[in-house]
Amino acid sequence: GDDGDPYEQEGRILSDPGHALEFVGLTAQFCLSVAESACATDRQRGLVVEVLKSLPKIFGRNFQNGFDRGHGGIVKLFDLLSRKPVNGDLPWWSLPETMRAAVGCLSFASDSERSFLLDSYSSCHNALFSFYAKEESGFCIQSRDEDGEVSDTIPAVPDADPNYHTGLPLIFCIERLGNFSVSSS
Repeated sequence: GDDGDPYEQEGRILSDPGHALEFVGLTAQFCLSVAESACATDRQRGLVVEVLKSLPKIFGRNFQNGFDRGHGGIVKLFDLLSRKPVNGDLPWWSLPETMRAAVGCLSFASDSERSFLLDSYSSCHNALFSFYAKEESGFCIQSRDEDGEVSDTIPAVPDADPNYHTGLPLIFCIERLGNFSVSSS
């Protein structure tokens, strides 16, 4: 709000976990690119490392707020005061975005955060391919309601922009996971 405090509306402070997780993924991808760039200065690399260190916590909070384990998806709106979903719709696009965010955080996460990130990645992957990618109708169901049923809500159109929410996050995941090893200890 104008006073610098969180914007409260009708006794709620609303959060969109999917967009927060998308922000984490885009930020991680950008920061990793800068950190790995031959053109980046030491100061720039230092700044992005500081940003990257905060991303696993931002990821964890928003994933815990938004992921509906019972129905397999990320809720559209979550009230930070009541700690409950306000809009339980489960749009498809937040799953590949969350997968990108989880993978982007892996390199800078602690061991316990890494385990959580990999579990979160798996949960989103399984939800995407179990509930949204339907062979008989093509990719992909747009949204499901709070009961997990197919909804008429159209949150984002994959065929109008096939790379943005699906292709780019999944390509990033494939590239990064190919370079990441998980110790078995």
